[in-house]
Amino acid sequence: NIITSTSTLFCGANVNLPPPDELTDNCLGVTYTTSPASGSYFSAGTTTVIYTATDASGNVKTDTMTVTVVDNVPPIIGCGNVTLNTLPGVCYNDVNTLSYVSFSDNCSAVSITANPTTLRIYAGETFAVEYKAIDASGNQSTCNGSVTVIDTEKPTIKCISYITEF
Repeated sequence: NIITSTSTLFCGANVNLPPPDELTDNCLGVTYTTSPASGSYFSAGTTTVIYTATDASGNVKTDTMTVTVVDNVPPIIGCGNVTLNTLPGVCYNDVNTLSYVSFSDNCSAVSITANPTTLRIYAGETFAVEYKAIDASGNQSTCNGSVTVIDTEKPTIKCISYITEF
């Protein structure tokens, strides 16, 4: 039996199968094949490989082994420092930090968490955010970023339109 890892780009691996431990016959001319063939792409998980021995007289015998491909590649996660404007008319922004992270994985869906996830940030404040990505195999990656809110809204001013003096 063979145990190997997935590649960093794909959810499987090309596996070269070993020859059988024993391949003999009472007469000359025995050959073997495998299904799937040696060098084939094996998806993550366990696959049964059938070895078939055939002698010169057409007699056939089979045996099996397993190839297990394990996903131990962590997800790729990207985050950074984000600067946002205050919301119109107020001095803060209500932020969902999950909107500012990217991720991918070679095999499966990824669960993303952020700490904190939602928060109200007032102008001039910066909050650190820790992101964590976990794939279906339990592999994980973390990333640290921050969210800063700035006030870019112009103040309002209105002069008295006219003054009458007597």
